[in-house]
Amino acid sequence: MKTLLITAAALALAACSTVPNAPKTAQVSLNFAAQINGQPFACGQRYDGVGTTRSSITPSDFRM
Repeated sequence: MKTLLITAAALALAACSTVPNAPKTAQVSLNFAAQINGQPFACGQRYDGVGTTRSSITPSDFRM
């Protein structure tokens, strides 16, 4: 009897937590702007003082 009560309670809770006809996918937009030290990113542009070593870099590619 105890097992039946626990099973019934678990099924009742599971039924209450589902959303009927919930979409399986959703469209999402991510807006971003590539920056280095607060400056807009541009291939071939030199950026000084980057990172903890304060390096100078000249990126040639950007990928996400």
